Amino acid sequence: MPYLIPFPEPPLVVEMGQVNQLSAPAIVSGSEPFSLPGEKARSQPFQSVSKQRSGVSQDPVSLSDLSNANTVAELPQTLLPATNLSGPTPPGSFTLSPALATTANDDPLRAVTPLPVSSQPSTLPPALPAAALAQSASPDEEASPETAPEPSPESETVEEPAVVYPRAATPEPFWSNGAITGSGQLLPPSLPTNRPAVPLDLTADYQEYEPLQQVVTASGSVILKLGNSVLAADRLWANLFNRYVLVEGNVVFQQGRQTIRGQRGEYNLLQGQGTIFDANGTLFLPAIDDDFASILPDTVTPNTRPVSELLPDERPLGDVRTTGGVTFGTGVGADLTTLPAATDAGGSVRRIRFEAAQVDFDAEGWIAREIRLTNDPFSPPELEIRGDTATLVRINETEDELFIENPRLVFDQAFSVPLFRSRFTFQRGGTDDANPFLVGFGIDGDDRDGLFIERPLPVVATPLWQVQVTPQVLVQRLFNNQDVGSLDNLGLEVDVDGRLGPTTQVSANTSFSGLDFDNLEDRLRASVRVQQALGTHSLNLEYSYRDRLFNGSLGFQSVQSSIGAVLLSPNIVLGDTGIVLSYQASAQYVTAETDQPDLLDPFEFEDLVSLGRFQGSVALSRGFTLWQGEPLPPTRDEGLRFTPRPVVPNLQLVLSGRGTYTYYTSQDTQSILSTSVGIRGEFGHFSRDFFDSTIFNLGYRRAFLGEGESPFKFDRDVDQNVLSGGLIQQIYGPFRIGFQTSYNLDTNEFINTNYVLEYSRRTYGIVFRYNPIQASGFIGFRLSDFDWSGRAARFGGADINQVEGGIVR
Repeated sequence: MPYLIPFPEPPLVVEMGQVNQLSAPAIVSGSEPFSLPGEKARSQPFQSVSKQRSGVSQDPVSLSDLSNANTVAELPQTLLPATNLSGPTPPGSFTLSPALATTANDDPLRAVTPLPVSSQPSTLPPALPAAALAQSASPDEEASPETAPEPSPESETVEEPAVVYPRAATPEPFWSNGAITGSGQLLPPSLPTNRPAVPLDLTADYQEYEPLQQVVTASGSVILKLGNSVLAADRLWANLFNRYVLVEGNVVFQQGRQTIRGQRGEYNLLQGQGTIFDANGTLFLPAIDDDFASILPDTVTPNTRPVSELLPDERPLGDVRTTGGVTFGTGVGADLTTLPAATDAGGSVRRIRFEAAQVDFDAEGWIAREIRLTNDPFSPPELEIRGDTATLVRINETEDELFIENPRLVFDQAFSVPLFRSRFTFQRGGTDDANPFLVGFGIDGDDRDGLFIERPLPVVATPLWQVQVTPQVLVQRLFNNQDVGSLDNLGLEVDVDGRLGPTTQVSANTSFSGLDFDNLEDRLRASVRVQQALGTHSLNLEYSYRDRLFNGSLGFQSVQSSIGAVLLSPNIVLGDTGIVLSYQASAQYVTAETDQPDLLDPFEFEDLVSLGRFQGSVALSRGFTLWQGEPLPPTRDEGLRFTPRPVVPNLQLVLSGRGTYTYYTSQDTQSILSTSVGIRGEFGHFSRDFFDSTIFNLGYRRAFLGEGESPFKFDRDVDQNVLSGGLIQQIYGPFRIGFQTSYNLDTNEFINTNYVLEYSRRTYGIVFRYNPIQASGFIGFRLSDFDWSGRAARFGGADINQVEGGIVR
């Protein structure tokens, strides 16, 4: 396709005698107006003054002609290089300085907004000596000077000096251009390929194109659009033949939600490889693979969005807010949902900041040197992961693996802890394996005899299915067991999660509290759940084997087996009343312990009975805000000093009621109507050093039973008059302690108690919870997930279900 150059009206003509042939940008002119970018050509392309010669091709030169010609001598001489004008400069003469250039197989290279000659910089980047540049010719060509084709005899003879036109040029000797190896040897440039052309949209204060050397130089507010990505810098140099781009000064690369900054960058469009030096920026993990994949030449597509929407926000850091987080923990929890919110739990950390001395990337991954990673939007960060090098590689279509050499956690820029784990596996679009610790700790006195250590290991990870195996070492049983090598000292959990369709999910869990399979009936617990979305409702098909439940004063109860379906409603707000309605219905076939002799077989020695169980339950609740204060600003020294979100002091009153009716195929029924009232609140902002955070709750529940009770022990409502309360108090700085307890007023007994010790920071937290009644505990590590606007500164499980009011939670 032709190389088309628009010019302003009226057209200007530069006479032959005014042009001297030297090695600089072409001076061109035209005789007719031409279409702007995006418009269809409405006239013939302009011709340069060299077209006045006879014996020379009358067709304008195209970018494809320049990049695919075998020798420089074969190029049509439509565009003549020139550096100065002999005599006065014609008013309105223009240097070929495209503010927008696009190369494509079927579209011409378009140029708009040419700059006057007088506006050009006085100096240009120096070029390599011609002798050195001549070495960059193809191996099939001689490194001897080549001359332009001579005009035909009948044409006017114009004497021109023989000039060597190299295939490529570099602004400075130490800059690589895609044809220079690490040893500094200048090699032949890459040969043209059959890859589709990459659209390049370039804007800058000053641009210059050297057609014979196929080099574009730009400076001043340079913005290069590559499909859906934007590259901004102070200076740019591009070799169109090699499809190689080099940028310097305040480099910013924005691709989707990913932002990388640096002082110098190189990128090879043909190979999809690049390097950023002194790099820093932010990464949005759920979209990182899709974002970086779209910069490859065969996937890039033109982007019509304004550049202002593609470039990152350069305003000062602000609007910092948490979007949740991820809590890693082990052990057996005991109704942790009733505890005051001492720590945030979430699904993943999605946005991180990084710094590196150098980042090399390609289609398969990237390698960073002297890497620093943090989830803290503020600098200096209070938590970092540092490493000598970091390598991210694609394992398959759904997994990426991050390997960090010599990894270590750095707290508050002073305290460093080595990490014994150096490999992290990320599910595409999530961070399922982001726990920085090699192992976790937990306490389970009922099944595992106390303290144990475990380590989750992903086995299968596809877009639809994930399988995780968690080996366990039962430490306390090991110390108490005389046979150290017994398989009884080892445990195992297997978790399977997947999708059977767009609205159908399946999850399964198998737990071995010992690998001595001689006692398999006492070691194995298992469950399977298929969840089907029905509009706003959810239908669960469930099966469980030896499900473990905690039922207040009755303690632990095991359901030998259960199979059935449960229909759950969403929370429904009734108009403008603020009342929230929810309900559920279930039908199950249950085998569990009973204490009713008339239901037992006299010839059986086990207290097990199998019955059909049908249940319906409706709940209403209403909250009232009695008082609410103002949060502190979301800054590192005020609202976000010890917490991932600014604390809003408040005081609330909560009223609720529930009605439950259960029918058993033994003709037994259990009907319960319960009401509860509670007050909860939070005082302080958790910003000062002493007693600046108090979280509390106090509640009372009263149940009224109808005639009859459950034949099973696991869902029998025996705690009908209960007072509950909890408190978490800041002691000093990030340290908080607290408790949550329930007290039966009829029997004057504590039926459930949890103790909490927490170390809370903005970006992370460590929490320890222990329940002496259930002999269970939880050790967790929280990583907070933040989102923010503007530019940040440089760095400088629980397997015990609860029963309340006959409802299995």
